[in-house]
Amino acid sequence: SQNIADIYSLSGKISQSFGAILGYLLGPLSGALVFFYLNNQKNIICKVFAWILILISIVMPGYIMVKEMSSETNTIYSISLSKPLAYLIGYGSCLGTCLICYFCFRSSDQKLLFICGISIAAVILLSLATQTALKSLIGRPRYRYMLVNDCFNEYRNWWQLIGETNGKLTDNFKSCPSGHAATCFSTLSVIVLSKLAKPEKQNLTSLILFVCSFAYGLIVATSRLTSGAHFLSDVGLGALIGSLYSVIVPVIAFKIL
Repeated sequence: SQNIADIYSLSGKISQSFGAILGYLLGPLSGALVFFYLNNQKNIICKVFAWILILISIVMPGYIMVKEMSSETNTIYSISLSKPLAYLIGYGSCLGTCLICYFCFRSSDQKLLFICGISIAAVILLSLATQTALKSLIGRPRYRYMLVNDCFNEYRNWWQLIGETNGKLTDNFKSCPSGHAATCFSTLSVIVLSKLAKPEKQNLTSLILFVCSFAYGLIVATSRLTSGAHFLSDVGLGALIGSLYSVIVPVIAFKIL
């Protein structure tokens, strides 16, 4: 980390504020896919639940994005936007995702849309829950935190669970696993959308989605490493979390739904 990290690099600031956006957009993507199925049911309860679900899938990711883009904490490591601009980008991108889904998928097989939506939603929720739990258990300080505060004696290996024992670390300073890496590699779950393509195009669609998602995750994970936000083991564990859920969850979903 000492050899490659530049804690004030522009790429690091960009990835801090905007790197996980595509991962967060899995929320409105999955919400829209499930919405099409539920709203098409005759049961009024399903229709009401569909609208509640689509609102939640827009509001929650939008809120997280606005918070990250307009955060007043750690501004030396990020690009802080004005609140109006952050709201425009955050909620605008969520609404845009829903509109893209409407024009691209509304006429697709409804049951298949439902399974794809449930799979993607489960991946991002499980990834978020796992990374949050592990950050609390491991509690390892970020490299840049130790560098700025000259406290390398606080360094621990990722398998040494220290949790909150030192009483100093907030979520902004916890290093392992990388939340950005876990969220970005969760975008591998969009490979399930290849099932919506024509049979002769499914393999090519899967390959394109895999390459784009993996490249996105790799770019963000690398920038988190080179900006001193994480150690290699942090981004590796985060990438593993997002990738494993992206593979396992859709397989289970298509078997039981």
